[in-house]
Amino acid sequence: MDFAVLLKEKILIGDGATGTELIRLGAPAGVPGDLLNLQKPEIVSQVHRGYAEAGSNMVITNTFGCTSIKLGKFKCADKMREINMAGVQIARNAVPPNVLIAGDIGPIGELLKPYGPAEPEMVKQAFAEQVEALVEGGVDLLILETNFDLNEAILALEAALDSGLPVIASMTFDLKRGGAYTMMGNSASDCAKTLSQAGATVVGANCSMTIDHMPAVAKELKKGADVPLILQPNAGKPEIVEGRTVYHETPENFAAKVPDLIAAGARIIGGCCGTDARFIRAIREAI
Repeated sequence: MDFAVLLKEKILIGDGATGTELIRLGAPAGVPGDLLNLQKPEIVSQVHRGYAEAGSNMVITNTFGCTSIKLGKFKCADKMREINMAGVQIARNAVPPNVLIAGDIGPIGELLKPYGPAEPEMVKQAFAEQVEALVEGGVDLLILETNFDLNEAILALEAALDSGLPVIASMTFDLKRGGAYTMMGNSASDCAKTLSQAGATVVGANCSMTIDHMPAVAKELKKGADVPLILQPNAGKPEIVEGRTVYHETPENFAAKVPDLIAAGARIIGGCCGTDARFIRAIREAI
């Protein structure tokens, strides 16, 4: 079914966190999560399977840091294609055929010039390479997540749109006096307007925010563009307890706020850092 039509017919349930779940399941310390697609595929599969069983209509591949630029920091840029394709295959094999596979693309981890060393042309090429690998692997759509620089998000979006697949573009914001803004000072309304006009099927917000603050962010996004929203809050604010990052939000409290997200315009609801299959099950029951 056409993704845009599907969004009109039902509210889709996304998945929850990947990184914090991999850590919980025993991911080796100091190993980038994406490399687990090759080194520990069984625990990546377990994460995807758990979300599908909990009710996710869409799972996101374990490829958030899989551009050659970001992988190059760990001296494995030459494995970019292999890691991305493995990530897609793991997800595809772990969930039923009716669950959508969204190829995950995150920021490169460097600031664009003039604020940092990254050349826009090289960045777009890196995104294009990852898109090609994800598409070859067989994803149903692409998702750009946790972007804090609208200029970088546009480079990723342009590369993703060349695939012909639907593209979700999600930014990460902080609530400040006067609205919601990225780290680089991009307002939520400007992000929504720019990304939707450039061709994103869905725009939204993930990470950094708790579910209590997401409706306010959604309101700002809706000022910029009347397109379907994806909202993926964290499981509360993280705290360091005995050297571990702990999230204190409960699935029950999270689910109680789901109607607020729907009222704010969400057509895809999932979770980010600290959420797990219990949260997805609670979202499903709330919807």
